[in-house]
Amino acid sequence: MNLLIWDLDGAPQIKKNQKVLLWGEYQEKLNSNYISIFDIIDNNSIELRNKYVSWVNGLGEVKIKGKSLANHLLLRPDFSYWIMHNINQKFNISKYSEIDNVIKVLGLEIYLKKNNFKDIYFATQNNKLKKTLKSLEKIKLLDVSSNKYATQNKINIRQEFSNIGLNLFQAALYFCWSLLKYLRMIFFKKSSSSLKNSDILFIDTFTHLPKKAFDKNLFISNYWTNLVEMLRKLNLKSDWLHNHFYSSSLPSYNRALSLIENFNKNNFQNHFLTENYLNVKVFMKTLKDYFLLLRVTRSLNHLESFFSIEGSKINLWPLFKSDWFSSLYGKDAIKNCIYLNIYEEIFKSKHKYKVGVYLLENQPWEKALTYAWKSSGNGTIIGFPHTVVRFWDLRYCKGQLGESLKILHDKTAPDKIAVSSLMMRKHFSDDGFMSDSIEEVEALRFLHLPNYKNIQVMRGKKQSRKNILLLGDILERTNKIMLEWFTRLMPSLELGETLIYKPHPAYPLNTISLQNEKIKVSKKSFMELSSNIDLVISSNSTTAVFEAYYLGIPFIQIQDPKNLNYNPLMGQNNIQSVKSFEEFKNKLLNNCRSQNPPNNEFLFLDFKLNRWKDLIQKFL
Repeated sequence: MNLLIWDLDGAPQIKKNQKVLLWGEYQEKLNSNYISIFDIIDNNSIELRNKYVSWVNGLGEVKIKGKSLANHLLLRPDFSYWIMHNINQKFNISKYSEIDNVIKVLGLEIYLKKNNFKDIYFATQNNKLKKTLKSLEKIKLLDVSSNKYATQNKINIRQEFSNIGLNLFQAALYFCWSLLKYLRMIFFKKSSSSLKNSDILFIDTFTHLPKKAFDKNLFISNYWTNLVEMLRKLNLKSDWLHNHFYSSSLPSYNRALSLIENFNKNNFQNHFLTENYLNVKVFMKTLKDYFLLLRVTRSLNHLESFFSIEGSKINLWPLFKSDWFSSLYGKDAIKNCIYLNIYEEIFKSKHKYKVGVYLLENQPWEKALTYAWKSSGNGTIIGFPHTVVRFWDLRYCKGQLGESLKILHDKTAPDKIAVSSLMMRKHFSDDGFMSDSIEEVEALRFLHLPNYKNIQVMRGKKQSRKNILLLGDILERTNKIMLEWFTRLMPSLELGETLIYKPHPAYPLNTISLQNEKIKVSKKSFMELSSNIDLVISSNSTTAVFEAYYLGIPFIQIQDPKNLNYNPLMGQNNIQSVKSFEEFKNKLLNNCRSQNPPNNEFLFLDFKLNRWKDLIQKFL
């Protein structure tokens, strides 16, 4: 039997003695000769995740001229730039990431080892995939335009230099743009406040601020919610360091700075923007670190060989080449060097904090933060994952580290991780974190949920379904899929049923076209809408569905047919998740039933924040 691997839209015509493996979508029960790569991944998920994480760690420890890659990239005696590198970050929930394709390739290899095919054909327009899979001898790349089998692609040396040149140009452009953008602020600082007000520091990104914060000029955060008021009641002064983030509500640095100054009228809080510590010295040190990276990187030859998978013929260099160049030559390199030097500038003060708490997402700026914090002699630093941790969100997977890499990792890792559920505790424990480094705290972003428990009681008396809420996603492609599927079903809905579309905060409505006039748009919060909602439809990657799950509101999760299963509720009972339009149609038209609300320990939701009180006072 032959195998056709299909990475194009639609389903191919199946031939005699042929099996089709769908690369970019789920099987819609076409017939038994169709299989989805996602079915293979789901059946081998733990093995594949561990294999990928182990490969990334192994790449950092690969020996080049007698030294590990991580040690070649030392910017400080005890700080390696490898810790900030895009590949080491493992951020796969992004439209630019190729990690999903890597997992698919590894899954394909498992499948081919268990099944014997006479010939294997691959139909794709993804040139990176073509170059990756050409190392598997049995696979013939199908020329989609002519239906003939493509010849092996030769490496284009001119293109290699072009990639490096483009990244060098982007790095220079970003540096100049940053310098000009903050030049006026460097010489004419508007704020005189400084981070020397208390024993505790909170660090976050300056976003997720509700309308009340702007109207009342008070610091109210959807990240920290009741914790801010708890500190005031305990008579604890606090410092707050915010990374500026462009949004529609804060379109400029000056607007953000003005809001910070209003927040600082509160005697218990002192707020500051990270960028306010930029100065000529920071920019000069940034250039020094960047040129050191360039010099070191130029000495690393024959990189392709280091991207091979142990015990496999697969080489991942074509999929990771762009990330490699961007992290070491391009804009990301400049940005990361700025992070490192600005946090060193911030914490060089004689004032030392007893405890710091930051939002843990394992982004590069966090690595610079924790390194500078520890190097300058501050106290305990706590990482707080502010939302749930998904199985396939690889940023939260550390894996097993070799001795030299572990030393470098520990310099940039939090001393404690504050988890808000037993499920999260298990995740970090399974990932190798010691039990005494994991602290339990309340889930700040979900503290409002117990107040709405009576909604479930009221819903049980309703006999019909009137209002359907569609929660927008952060990815444009996912939004289009959800809206397209629902629009196709609109004629089949009962008379009087209404669809309400709530855009994602980071993906405003004006970036997507709503072609159906029957779809109403709302900017209200989920909880404001929940009492009148009978069914929720969302992507299966958004954590916004947590409210529906907790309250027992029926919901249907649509899995993006191009991505891995990023469902934050993976492993929970009675989850209505669909992988194809046919499944979605059946669930929607057959009135899916209410879910059973989770037990009380699903999230820690003590409104008094006793766990947070104990944690903070423990280190003060």
